[in-house]
Order: sequence, then C-alpha cells, then structure tokens
Amino acid sequence: MAGVAAGAGCWRPADQRAYEDAVASMSMVKARAFFEQYPRSAYRDRLVDEMIGWCRREDTTACYEIILQTMPKDHHRYQDVVAVYDKRLADKRRGRPPGTEDRREGVR
Repeated sequence: MAGVAAGAGCWRPADQRAYEDAVASMSMVKARAFFEQYPRSAYRDRLVDEMIGWCRREDTTACYEIILQTMPKDHHRYQDVVAVYDKRLADKRRGRPPGTEDRREGVR
C-alpha cells in the first residue's frame, strides 16, 4: 500500500511527462508527437522555447529548418523562426558564415 501512496504523490499530467521527455531527450520526433497529441497544452510555449534554445546552441541552419518542420505553424513564434532561418540562408548564399555579422539574430 505504501508503494501506491508514494506513486500517487508523484503523479504528473501526461502532457507534462511528454514535455519533460521531449526536453530531456532533445528529440524533435518527440516534440512533434507532443504538439500533435497535446495541441492546447500549457507546455506548448515552453517546448518551443526549448527547441529554439537547442538551435541557438547548435548554431546550424539545419536545426532551424527542422524546427520549422516540427513546430506548429500557428504558434506565435513560428514567423520569428522563419525570419532567422531566412537570414541564415541569405548569409550562406553571400558566403558569410552564420553569426559572424551579428550574434543577436537568434529568436528571443
């Protein structure tokens, strides 16, 4: 009976567990599944923020491309990510390594 009581005290909502799993694993596949399964979750904005943070640390255009394929198109930060991605592509076409002109370009 003590095991049941301890387990009940540790109960977390399913969307919270899914969010924590996606963040802990840094998995875009799990992030996409989260967005599909919990479209109205309170953790939706947090997960988008985490994903953007992953790309800031990784600092690759490919990461931003993956975010655009993963995050909901109706999210209020989607267009911000599009702008960063487009700027990175333009810099790449000009032969300028990303981040050499202005490190503040990342989505805030």
